[in-house]
Amino acid sequence: MRDPKKKCIAKKCSECNFFQSWDMENKNGLRKSVMKCSLQVLCEEIPDLRGSIDGCQKASNETRNVVIDFGSEAVKAIEIATQAPLVLDHTLKEIEG
Repeated sequence: MRDPKKKCIAKKCSECNFFQSWDMENKNGLRKSVMKCSLQVLCEEIPDLRGSIDGCQKASNETRNVVIDFGSEAVKAIEIATQAPLVLDHTLKEIEG
């Protein structure tokens, strides 16, 4: 809850349009509906949301780099395979030693 000593745009939370019911989940995974100021929810949740977005961006960049590396190695393998001479005699010969 907000600090009652600090000023807000409304005199009473119950009269404010920003005071709404929110579905909240605690660290144990329990969900419940809580009456809370929307501005307070934004201030508390935006840093977590921003961190999640940064993590997703990092993961997608790493995936992109791996895909590009794989693609260039696959092209090299195909080029080497097409330049190799064809083996027409597929019979295996035993090496005498």
